[in-house]
Parts: sequence; C-alpha cells; structure tokens
Amino acid sequence: LDKLIPEFFRESISILSPYLKTLFNRCFDLGVFPKKWTVGIIHPLFKSGLKDKVNNYRSITLLSVFGKIFLSVLEKRINNWMQEEEKLTESQMGFRK
Repeated sequence: LDKLIPEFFRESISILSPYLKTLFNRCFDLGVFPKKWTVGIIHPLFKSGLKDKVNNYRSITLLSVFGKIFLSVLEKRINNWMQEEEKLTESQMGFRK
C-alpha cells in the first residue's frame, strides 16, 4: 500500500489540497485510476471466542489512502451532478446522503 495514514492527510490538508486537486483532476481528465490505488490487503481481525476457529474472525481490507480520497471526491462530483441534472427521482431519496 501507500504506507500513509489518513491522519497525515487530515492534519496537512491545507498544504496538500492544491496538489491533490491537480493529481485528481489529471486522473479525471485522462480517465485513469492508478492500479496501486485498487490493491487492498485483507487482514483477519479477531472478534471473540476460540482463536483457532475461523468463524471468530472478521476481515478488514486496508486500502490506499489516495484511492479512498479519490473515490470520495468522485462520489461527491457524481452526487452533485446528479442533483444538478435532476437524475434522481423522488423514489430514490433513500440513496442520497
């Protein structure tokens, strides 16, 4: 993965924001999503009970911070476009954030 933690981005967003904007806009313009941003590491997380029973674990997937931020920006852009263009009907209100 990218070996970055989300807190790094939260704490330095004012500095990183123009660079991320340039990077993400370039990705949008070129229609690319870097392959590294799609890779995840599945990690078993123990819940409770006997540690030798597979059902006592759940999995979490660690993803690229860049990929998660990019997808969040993309989701906001799509939602804004759908609202501006009135692409969602009243019956689809439950799917809006």
